[in-house]
Order: sequence, then structure tokens, then C-alpha cells
Amino acid sequence: MNREENIIRIKNNYKYSVPRIARMMTFVKKRNVQEMFTRGEEPTPTLHRHFRGHRGSLTALDFHPIQDALISGDSVGQILLWDIQKVEKRALWFEGHTGAVNDVGFNSTGELMVSGSDDHSVRIWVPLIRGECRIIRGHSAPVRSVSFNPVQPDYILSASDDKTVKLWNIDWSKNQRKVSLSSHGFVSSWCDHTNWVRSVRFGPDGVKAITASDDGTVNILDTRKKEIVLKCTIGKGSPSPVNAEFNPTTDKYFGVATSAEFMIYDTRNSGKMVQCYQNIHSDEITKFNFHSSGDFAITVSKDKTLKILDVIEGRPIFTLFGPKGALFTVSSSRDGMYMATGGKDKDVYIYKPIVIPYTIKELKKVGALAEESLPEDEEDLNVNEEQSGETEENSGETEQNFGEIDDENLLGNEDENSIENEENSDSEEIISSSSAVAARWAKRNRNFEEENKENRGSFQDE
Repeated sequence: MNREENIIRIKNNYKYSVPRIARMMTFVKKRNVQEMFTRGEEPTPTLHRHFRGHRGSLTALDFHPIQDALISGDSVGQILLWDIQKVEKRALWFEGHTGAVNDVGFNSTGELMVSGSDDHSVRIWVPLIRGECRIIRGHSAPVRSVSFNPVQPDYILSASDDKTVKLWNIDWSKNQRKVSLSSHGFVSSWCDHTNWVRSVRFGPDGVKAITASDDGTVNILDTRKKEIVLKCTIGKGSPSPVNAEFNPTTDKYFGVATSAEFMIYDTRNSGKMVQCYQNIHSDEITKFNFHSSGDFAITVSKDKTLKILDVIEGRPIFTLFGPKGALFTVSSSRDGMYMATGGKDKDVYIYKPIVIPYTIKELKKVGALAEESLPEDEEDLNVNEEQSGETEENSGETEQNFGEIDDENLLGNEDENSIENEENSDSEEIISSSSAVAARWAKRNRNFEEENKENRGSFQDE
């Protein structure tokens, strides 16, 4: 199949257009998986979509925070935006980078996209047919990672091979559904790493950020005070980290992946390691991502497999096969309903996992929850789920003509697309863990927001 057939190309001047498509988006009430399934008896994840269209190896993925859309970047500079539900729609192609795209991401409203590239630039995109693009040039080497602030969607962090991390402010506005980019400005820079900075991610509070570098360290930054609050050195003799990120429900824990292992650290105890997963892949780990519940992590590897880890009980629960080449990137949707991966074979694979987040009672039973960290009322744990159960409608012209999906060999043969349930896998693959690892993970977003409410002012408040 010709990979160019299902792509609409968008040049920098955006003179090309297609008929507008009005699209009604509705928040679908989440299924209560705790009532539908029993832990340990969940169905194996299924392959939901298989996209083709990239000309280079996949290097970056991110899900839209509201709509059923996915952005992907590759090693030849392509950025594609896919609709993961409408198989008849074509993908948007955002053209401009002259080097490999190393990272992509949406802001918290989904109205802006960011990308970082080997061409030393950061680009801000409006994800529409006739949307704008703004180029930020401030690094002297390839940009490895970019991250939008989840609380203030006009701030971006970028990390580069020039050993720096930079904070940028984006001035943008929205008028009658039209998003306009007016300017950008430099805010701050951190030059504390002594080697390439591989990843940067904001924490869930929008104040702290975490970086991982080839110098073997992981730093936690306070982006308001513009200082380093914790410097953690990965164990002696261990490979340097490939990426690091906070648990999505709290900044008390963060995960780090190296080529050989995946680890979880506690920020309250001088960055003490509380979990270490070794020998879970037969080749190098290339990236990890937390599930939105914070109770699971997803790792991908050059061994062509994706693994889902239960970080509460400290064990892998599923191994997914199917891709025909090494995997380089992975992303989980904000609602936890989908996860995507891709790599050397240039294809995008989207899976639908059924994983059951832990309740307070379960956390008590496994001894993973400290008594002082309990919410006063267990109903607080599910407040966001109850709120998301209310049906909302977001209408508007999206001016998007999304990706046509190649479902050829969607099921394939059993060897290529089989999914192995590792619930009872051998203990040699696992793991030294601490019962303290999930001490505060039961606090969902509402409790976390209350705890950090005082820290959520703008950067200028200081």
C-alpha cells in the first residue's frame, strides 16, 4: 500500500484546505470495570487500530486530552494527527521540521501541539487544516523532549543535547473557535546537567518538573522558584536513564526507565528507590509511560514487545506482541482507555487494555497504603470518575480530516499478534518492591489539587 495515499499534506503557509467537517464530541461515560471484571481475570488487551502512513521510524506519540485523536512523530520529520475512531478519515500531516521529531504533545485543552526535533527547534502548532505554526529557536543542539504545563497550558519545557532545560511562555488566544498564536517568550533555563538531557516532564501540579540525563542523574525542578529541589543519581553501574516522569496522581513518586530496568523512586526520602523491575524484556527498554490511574506502568523495548506492569503488587500482568520491529515510544490516553506504541516498522498500534485501578480497601489489604494518606471519605477516590460520568457535549468545526486506517493484517496470525497474560509469570522476572510505593497513590486528582492549591499561581506571581 502506498503510504502517501492516506495523507493530507500541510505546508508551512497553510494554503491547502479541504472541506470542513463539523464534529460533535461527547464524553462517553466510563465503564465501571471494577463491577464488570474481577482482578486477575481481566480480558487480554485487544488491538483497536493499526495505522500506516509514516515514512520513518516512530519516535513520539501523544493522545488528545479530550477527543479520540492521536499525534505521532517520526525519524524523518513527519508529524501526523489521526482520528482513532473514524476509519474513513485521513491523517493530517504537519510539515516543517527538517530533522527527526523526538517528542510531541498536546496542551491540556487540546488546542495546541508542541514538537521538538533534531533541527534544534521547538514548534508550536494549531492542530487544524489552516492552523498556525510558531518556531522557537533557543537550543544549540537537538531537542530531545518537550512538555506542556498541565495546569497552565501556555507554558512549555524543552530539553536538549546542549545540556539545558528551558521554560517558554506561549501567547495565544481563542476567538470564535479560532486559535491564534501571537508570540512566545523565554522564561528560564537550567544548566545543571553535564550531558545530554533525554527527557523532561511537568508534574501533575504544574509546578514541579522532572528531567533525565545521560549524566546518570534525574533532577526535580521547581519551575516557579527556578531551582532544583532534588537531584537523584541512578544506581552505580546502571545505564543512564532514557526517560523519567511523575506518577500522574501525585508528585511524591516518579518512574525512571533505563535500557536495562524500570524503577520507581520516592521523592520524600531523598529520592529513595522503592521498586526495581529487572529482566522484564529480552532487549533494551526504550521508553515507559504511566497509566492514568497511576497504578500501572507500560514499558516498550527493542525486543518488539510492550509490557503492562502492576506497580502496586510489583509484577507484569500482560505482554503484547505484534509489531515487526523494535519499539521506541509509548503513550497512554488521559482516560486510560487506550495505549499506543510504534517504532522501527513505521506503524502505529493502538490497544484497548482492561486494567482495574486499585480501591482504598484493596490498597489496605496489600499493605500498600499508609494510614495517614487515606482520604476522609472513600467516595473522594472516585470523584473524578463520577464527574466524568456526566455526559457533556463539545461541538465545533475541527477542520480536521483524519487518518485512514489500514486494517490489513489487523488480526494477523497468532504468533505475531498474540497477547500473553503474565499474571502467573515466573518470579525471576520480578522485582524488588517496597510496601510504601503506593502510599499516596490512592489520592486521586481532587485530593491532589487541594493539597497543592497554594502552589498553582502563575509563574509571574513570584
